[in-house]
Amino acid sequence: MHTHHLFYYPEAGRQGIETWQSDLNSAMIRGAKNSDICLCVSRWEQQTLQQEHGIRSHYLPNGVNVSQCDLAKPQRFRKKFRLHGDFLLWVGRLDPVKNPRAFVELAIRQPDMQCVMIGGVTRQDVLRHYGLEAPANLRLLPQLSHADVLDAIAACRVLVVTSFREGLPTLVLEGMALRRPIVVPAEAGCLDATDGDRCAAVYQPGNPEDLQDRVRYVLREHEANEIGRRRVLAEFDWRVIAGKLDRIYQGSEES
Repeated sequence: MHTHHLFYYPEAGRQGIETWQSDLNSAMIRGAKNSDICLCVSRWEQQTLQQEHGIRSHYLPNGVNVSQCDLAKPQRFRKKFRLHGDFLLWVGRLDPVKNPRAFVELAIRQPDMQCVMIGGVTRQDVLRHYGLEAPANLRLLPQLSHADVLDAIAACRVLVVTSFREGLPTLVLEGMALRRPIVVPAEAGCLDATDGDRCAAVYQPGNPEDLQDRVRYVLREHEANEIGRRRVLAEFDWRVIAGKLDRIYQGSEES
């Protein structure tokens, strides 16, 4: 059995796909073609496998542990990291495909709003890679435990995703499970998760003005993401995913 998440695309390297990434793409194709059962976590990448490589796969999306999400405590995060008031949240790593620069630029454009980055991006990284001074309203935190990240999501005013590419982003699903307002790029993996703009505000990648506009729109709305919560419970809860996987094994689940 082979599980396919995401190919490496040009956005994954600083100057396009790197050699090792191309080699891994080839290995993923071989693994998928030679498997008895191929699973794919996103509808859009499932289409890529079929249309570009002739590989048939079963759709088995990433899932989230909703029960674990429900244990998140926003005040625990605020107390631990001494945060007060509303803040925008970004979670990721210093990786071209995650596009942390867009969130740094958002913080610069939105000086009246606290912005928090989790994942180990440092002020030196921001200066070295982007030629930018991290603004005073930007809080840079290291990699945290999953429990801390869930607390952070529960505590944030808006969860912001800036990735150039995603398979099916678990972070977005967790934000939906926790009823958080979310802003995502018009990118296939994110839109698979949010059902287009039904569960998130969507901005055009590479357009900082549009990102800022969508964030401001969500800040004005003051609404919990109940639609996102219901979508996760219906389609992405691990209890739902487990049943789907059983049916795939039994041969009774449509692809």
